[in-house]
Amino acid sequence: NEEKVKKQDLINSYADKLDKEDIDNFSKNIDSYEISGLEKELAYTLVMSKPSLFSSGKDDSGLIPKDEKKNDLDALLDKYDR
Repeated sequence: NEEKVKKQDLINSYADKLDKEDIDNFSKNIDSYEISGLEKELAYTLVMSKPSLFSSGKDDSGLIPKDEKKNDLDALLDKYDR
């Protein structure tokens, strides 16, 4: 059926990213998934098995905004373009 073909195509799109065991497991249980649920499960499995794919490898600590205390005048001027 057409839905099963779509599900298998979705599984196959992850074949180069996930272990063969994971792909085989999804293929074996293909009928127990809806397409959206299958997509979520595949993505979750990928994130859990290879978290390094989703990190930049850089120290992101510099990206946290600092809460600098400003005097009243600077806080007022920040509302407007300078």
